[in-house]
Amino acid sequence: MSASIFAPVRIGNLESPNRFVRSATWEGLATDEGMATPALADVLGELAKGGVGVVIPGHAYVEKRGQAGPRQLGIHDDACIPGLRMLADAVHAGGGRIVAQLAHAG
Repeated sequence: MSASIFAPVRIGNLESPNRFVRSATWEGLATDEGMATPALADVLGELAKGGVGVVIPGHAYVEKRGQAGPRQLGIHDDACIPGLRMLADAVHAGGGRIVAQLAHAG
């Protein structure tokens, strides 16, 4: 018998409240410099509140020259940390988990 999609699941050290995963997409809600915004935090937080167990916010570039498009989320500089913390806090407040998908377009 298979487990319910609503049952908690562990993937390595990550424990998700269920098996719903929102894959990385592009919302265009970061700043031109790749910083997270309250609008992006709201979207991700609402996904978690709606029952998504793991949220992957768009592919985040790891080096400025690797930015694929405008208003893409960045994870390329320590200046990004407060905004990334805001995203994590929003998702955690909604009961979900958050995972970064790293990217380099180039």
